[in-house]
Formats: sequence, C-alpha cells, structure tokens
Amino acid sequence: MNAIAGMLSAIPSAVWAYIGGVVSTIVITNRHERRMRKIEREMSFRKEIFVEVAEALHIGMTTISRFGNIDIPHEEVIADFIKKSPAFGKAQLVGNIETLEPLSALSTEMAETFFDLSSERNSLVALQRKIVALEAARQGPTQAQAAMIEMMRHHNIEQIDDQARFQSIRDIFDFETQHVSDINEQLAGLRAELYAKHLRYIQTCFAENVRIARLTPPVLVAARKELDLPLEGDRYEEMLRSAQERMEGHIADFINKLTPK
Repeated sequence: MNAIAGMLSAIPSAVWAYIGGVVSTIVITNRHERRMRKIEREMSFRKEIFVEVAEALHIGMTTISRFGNIDIPHEEVIADFIKKSPAFGKAQLVGNIETLEPLSALSTEMAETFFDLSSERNSLVALQRKIVALEAARQGPTQAQAAMIEMMRHHNIEQIDDQARFQSIRDIFDFETQHVSDINEQLAGLRAELYAKHLRYIQTCFAENVRIARLTPPVLVAARKELDLPLEGDRYEEMLRSAQERMEGHIADFINKLTPK
C-alpha cells in the first residue's frame, strides 16, 4: 500500500489536473448527451402527437362535408373522426399554451358544429324515411290497380254478361287509382320539400367547413413553432384564404346548378 501511495504521490500535480479535466469533460459530455437524448425523445413524441392532431383536424373538416350526404348512416359519417379525435387530448400532454389555446377553441367549435349539423341532419333523414315509407305504402294500391285492370280485361275477353260485377271491379279500380294519385301527390310535395331543405343543408355544411378551416392556421403555425419548423403565419394564412375563396366559388357554382330555375 505504501508503495502504491508513493507512486501516486510521485505523479506531478499537472498530470492530476489534466486527468481531473478529462474526467470532468466526460461527465459533462455524458450529461449533455443524456439531456439531448431526452430532448430528442420529447420532440419525437411531440411530433407524433401533432401529426395526429393535424390528421384529426383534416378528417374533422372532411366529416363536416360528409354530413351533407344523408344517404350515409350517421355512425359511418363520424366513425373516422371518432377514431382520430383522441389526438386532441394527447396534445394536452405536450403542447405549449400558445398551441393549446387555438387548438381548444378550434376543437370546441368543431364539436358544436357536429352537434348542430347532426340535429338538422336528423330532421332530413326523418323526412327521407317518410318518403320511403310512402313509396312502400303505394305498392299495395298499385298492385290492386293492376289486378283490377287484368280482371276488366278478362271480363271483356270472355264477354261475361255481368255488368254489376264489371262495375264493382271498375269501382275498385277507380278507388285504387285515386289512392295512388293521392300518394303520388304527397310524395311530390315531400320530395320537393326534402330537395329544398337538403340543398340549404349542403350549403350550411360547406359554409361550416370553410369557417372551421379559417381557425386552423393559428394551431398549425404554433405547432410547427414548437417543432422547430417555423412557418410565416401571414403568408400561410393568405395561402389558405386564397384556396378557400376559390373553393367557395366552386361551391357557389355547384349549388347554383342544383337550384331549380
């Protein structure tokens, strides 16, 4: 032990200073690398979540447009958005307040829009089902009408001398014909009502889509800033606004073509 102590004491202080500096550098470097790896993991996690948020926003706006197709079941319309919407909750774990504030406002507006459009859509679906039920109800008198025509034709071909029977058949035919006519009149009115209301509803869906889209730039700009992917907010908003204006023009033309002259 004394020999080892002697050997150590013989080492110049400059060498000890050098060794100490190397050890300190290694410790500091290791700490720095651990801190950088932690930052990289956090950034990677944040990026994954913000990508999910962007995807959820896109699907949300697509869903608003799909509300206009009342032939698609409601559950199917919102299915994709329901799968992606948890991304909004995940963002609470990693987002800064500058990102969370506009995201919260946007997600709230989107949820309220879903509720409003769902309510209006339900009334249209109820009207559509009423039309389908009337169409089904028309089959009975239509078939009876056809049967009476066949019986009158048979009566004439066979030259049956029974005017009372023929008149009875004719009375039933007239009754069923009037029944079919009444149903057709109801159907015409309901179809015209559904068409007008559906057209206005489609316009509402498009308008809501555009309104929600205008709330997205602050969210995306803030999220990109957090990811060290800065974006010129003004130019980005101008780009979106220009695209939205062109889309609004196409939508107006589309609705105009569908509107009865």
